[in-house]
Amino acid sequence: MGKKNKIPAEILDPGWQFYPKPTTLDPPGTVFRIDDKGRRYIVDYLEVKTTKGKEASGKIVRSSQASVGLLASLFGVDKVGIGVKAKKIERLVFEIIDSVKEETTDVSIGEVLDPFRAKLDYRADNRYFIIRDTRMASAMKYILSEQLVNDISGGAAALEDFSVEGEFKRLKEGEYELIQEFDGPMRIMFLPEEIAPAGVVLGGGEPPLGYFKVTETLIWEEG
Repeated sequence: MGKKNKIPAEILDPGWQFYPKPTTLDPPGTVFRIDDKGRRYIVDYLEVKTTKGKEASGKIVRSSQASVGLLASLFGVDKVGIGVKAKKIERLVFEIIDSVKEETTDVSIGEVLDPFRAKLDYRADNRYFIIRDTRMASAMKYILSEQLVNDISGGAAALEDFSVEGEFKRLKEGEYELIQEFDGPMRIMFLPEEIAPAGVVLGGGEPPLGYFKVTETLIWEEG
């Protein structure tokens, strides 16, 4: 009999980002900016109406992308030695344990953005984002390729020299597993929308701000 085909990981919709650390902060409605040097700063916390619910139970393996530098922070790895690889984008396969999704609506975002835009000191050389949806978990299981381990470890000479937060082990040649368990539900991922000028104002003046879908993997350092 032939080998059983592996079930492919479900790819999350483009735009989903990992938080630098599992957190109870930065809920839907959080506005942040990334400056021209790639540093991220919180701008404001807008109160938006949200709904929260558990996602389908059972084993759902997903995949998404993140920068090597952000994954190092997520796994609690000392980033010394990563160097230019910090901005490298890698695909990560993972399982969200006890997945809970928080989400808001276009109407709710519109209600809070209008007054926010009126007081925002908009900096043209920064990019602004609002967190729309998040995913929470009680634990996470990551499948790491050997290349990714090498990238985020700065080339650790041996497996025992690779220190991470969680239970880390080799599954097979070229593949590793990392399990992180939390004391309670933590936000793991978020879906932002970009706040940016919408259109052109005839006769000059500042154009109004709108919000737009994000499809790229964002790269930043905490400011």
